Amino acid sequence: MKIPRQLFLLGISTVMLFSDPLQAQEAYTPKPGSAERKQISDLVREKGFSSSVEFVIKFLRIEGNWAGFEGLPQERSTKESLETTCTALLFKGSDGKWAVRTLNIHGDVLTPKEFTQGELIPLSVFPDNSLKAELYQRENPE
Repeated sequence: MKIPRQLFLLGISTVMLFSDPLQAQEAYTPKPGSAERKQISDLVREKGFSSSVEFVIKFLRIEGNWAGFEGLPQERSTKESLETTCTALLFKGSDGKWAVRTLNIHGDVLTPKEFTQGELIPLSVFPDNSLKAELYQRENPE
């Protein structure tokens, strides 16, 4: 049975209209050595560290236009740890370029509570420890 072209296009338009774009993209972790992983770690480095620093990436997760990053900075030449943790939240603009929205150094925990004011940020881009910290803050208010 042949479906008329107008009916087919109407069906496709309806599916596109009512589908949620945030659900269409699953969360993923860029593979080591990938261009996207390098771009993100380079941006984080530029915002808070010298060019001689590299990261041992503990967490990197992307969903839609959001990315969460957690890494341990170390000296590139000696692999000596800087004994701190770096977390960052990044956003990919309409131009396709990533930008650091926030950067925490010295073990500050990146929590969803700080960033949900008017923005839909997927929880999958936050490391598990930040979700635990958020739950603790909710259960133990100051």
